[in-house]
Amino acid sequence: MMTLSIKALLTFLKTTPELKVTFGKGVITGLGATIALFANLPFTILQLTGLNNALNTAIANAALGTKTAKATLRLAVKDWNNAFRLTANYVSVCAEGIETVIVDAGFVASKSSSSAGLFPTLFDGFRLVTSTVKGLFRAFVNPLKGFKNITYVFVASPVGVTITQINNTLVVTNAGISTYIKIGTAHGVAFSNVNSNLLNVTAFGVNNKGMGPMNTSLPVTAQ
Repeated sequence: MMTLSIKALLTFLKTTPELKVTFGKGVITGLGATIALFANLPFTILQLTGLNNALNTAIANAALGTKTAKATLRLAVKDWNNAFRLTANYVSVCAEGIETVIVDAGFVASKSSSSAGLFPTLFDGFRLVTSTVKGLFRAFVNPLKGFKNITYVFVASPVGVTITQINNTLVVTNAGISTYIKIGTAHGVAFSNVNSNLLNVTAFGVNNKGMGPMNTSLPVTAQ
């Protein structure tokens, strides 16, 4: 009997319905880009998309609080879990222990010697706790397992400020003016697709002790 040393993790089965929808979109996109590797998916991409959309709709309806809507959500979660679990297991078999095949298909590979080179996955258990102290609240996520040297970044912004993630760049926009935040492990980064306005650029380090001091900003204008 063959034992797979690296396979697709099934931790997504324990996440919230909202996180399942987000995860499902990633899997659907990943499978679509690597479909040539998976000739006999237990569920087609179209079927997975339908189940993901059905779950998303059930979440919205359940917010109304009716017993029927809540029952429909439980059924949608069950159907979603079954489809994506079987798909994950099938991907593991096709991957034959090759980590990149699993990751490119949108799943998270089990821990291996190269797990430090994987992108972190979506956090589970994201929650906020308010305080009786004025101006204070706390944000938490469940620890991300199977990855090394993770830096946890939390961003809070007021209404009217839009935050967009483009690969390793956070774009914070207010009143049509954007701030670009690069997060990485290298000591040099490249900013791309920025506007041609004058920008002030600074940098600081982060480790398990916290944030280091910010450098004095330098001006630059992209061509």
